[in-house]
Amino acid sequence: IAHWEANTPFRFVARTTEADFVTFTPGNLDDVCSSFVGRIGGDQAIEVDTCTAGRVIHEIGHAVGFYHEQTRYDRDTYVTINWANIQTSPDRSGNFRRYVDLGRDGADSGDYDYGSIMHYGTNAFSMNGQPTITPKQSGVTIGQRTGLSRGDIEAAFRLSSPGGTYDTGPKVTLHDGTSYSGTSQSFLPGYHAARNGTFGTLADNTASSIKIPPGMMVEVWTAGVDDPRTYFGTSQPSLTSPWNNSISALFVERAVTVYRESSQWGVSQTFRRGEWRANAGHFNVIGNDQISSLYVPPGLVAELCTSETGGTCQTYEGGVNYVGDAMNDKASMIRVKAAVTLFQEGNLWGNRKSLTPGTYGYGSFAPVQNNALSSLVVGDGLMATVCDGAGGAGPCEVYRGDVNYVGAAMNDKASWIRIETNTRP
Repeated sequence: IAHWEANTPFRFVARTTEADFVTFTPGNLDDVCSSFVGRIGGDQAIEVDTCTAGRVIHEIGHAVGFYHEQTRYDRDTYVTINWANIQTSPDRSGNFRRYVDLGRDGADSGDYDYGSIMHYGTNAFSMNGQPTITPKQSGVTIGQRTGLSRGDIEAAFRLSSPGGTYDTGPKVTLHDGTSYSGTSQSFLPGYHAARNGTFGTLADNTASSIKIPPGMMVEVWTAGVDDPRTYFGTSQPSLTSPWNNSISALFVERAVTVYRESSQWGVSQTFRRGEWRANAGHFNVIGNDQISSLYVPPGLVAELCTSETGGTCQTYEGGVNYVGDAMNDKASMIRVKAAVTLFQEGNLWGNRKSLTPGTYGYGSFAPVQNNALSSLVVGDGLMATVCDGAGGAGPCEVYRGDVNYVGAAMNDKASWIRIETNTRP
């Protein structure tokens, strides 16, 4: 319960007279961990018996509305279900069928998440010791029961407030209580200050904890821009002096989060735009030659290199569950660069492609199709000129910042883009 409350908007309170509630119970069988999916009404059991903390976190996920990750509509793109290896007595095949195949309502939230705590392991319910699920991407791990993944956390926010925090993009949240309690206010990327009236819910100089999702970094000030400041790249459950009850302004920006384990898991460190080297002490948390996966938010690309002077380098965007054999546990430098991320669907969704400054025809948009652009994120310090004709032929539109819809004049018509330094604030 504490893990869910520390990482999601869900809160668990003792039942008094509520008609619908959950009961944590040992169950009737040894080592049984189970829960219904979503609210069913009345007294709803979550059977935990001798389950580990990770397995209980998994079952709470079912209770709040999570299916198993491998039952997503799009799962066959990412994993192979080996039906011949699944237990038949009792029949466990239903645990591997997509929710749509079972006639159930649902929706896929975010990208397919190999690292989800809701994903079965490779040999789950195997009747012969052979894999029942085989990932199509090499090097990834499935079936972890340590804690909620980045994708799990985002899905929890979508469930709790449709059209809110994670439907418009991740946000940094300040709380006036420690451990993310009390009154809170969430902030999208950009500059926010009490003196500018952007601290609407949260009073000035009252923040005691900060929740920062992966792919975000925040710079905080005690008052104006000339006063003491610092950067935070990870959540802070209890701010210390001089920041506790002293934050009057903050700048939220997208950043790249790298992980020691595959599937965006384990020890992590977040890097803002710039060039960062292990031999300069920049890898003080993640460690040299330790990166296995990373998350690159829209508006950025990340380049990993095998030495501090360059060596072999590779560029990444989006959620990268495994950096590949050539880079795994070999990165000594990371370059984080501003980019423009194209999306095939509105509201920054669907197929995506990130491009750094330059001029591009539609052949560079893949997997976003020609005449299919609907939204985009223009990274800090950049602007994008998008045209519906080859070679920059008009009509054209200029975009800056997060663009949830390119407008009727350009929607599903873009064939050319020029990305350059922003020429105005």
